[in-house]
Amino acid sequence: MEGLSQIGQASSAGLLLPLLKDRDHHVRAAAIEALGRMGDVRIIDPIAQKLLQDSSWDVRKLAVEALGRIRHDRVTELLCLALSDQDNDVRQTAANSLGQLPDPRAIGPAHPRAYR
Repeated sequence: MEGLSQIGQASSAGLLLPLLKDRDHHVRAAAIEALGRMGDVRIIDPIAQKLLQDSSWDVRKLAVEALGRIRHDRVTELLCLALSDQDNDVRQTAANSLGQLPDPRAIGPAHPRAYR
């Protein structure tokens, strides 16, 4: 999967996206990591779905990291939603990712909710 992400073509994303539905959370996590390295705005929706719905905290955390690499207005909203995740690691990763964004909307929400 790493090789596919380094190619960085739309066809690579097309090969990785179906893996987001795999039963094995390790496969889903690896696919999200590879997609995140592409940094393509077209992967926001599929990764957002994993962030909001996946049962594995590890997959949700990797979704936050992947989204944090993409510079797009919608990413701030999604990372703010992750601040309410049930898992502390996901919340902390979201706060760290928000802190790296050049979006002023990210400053206020990142602090108090992430460390509850």
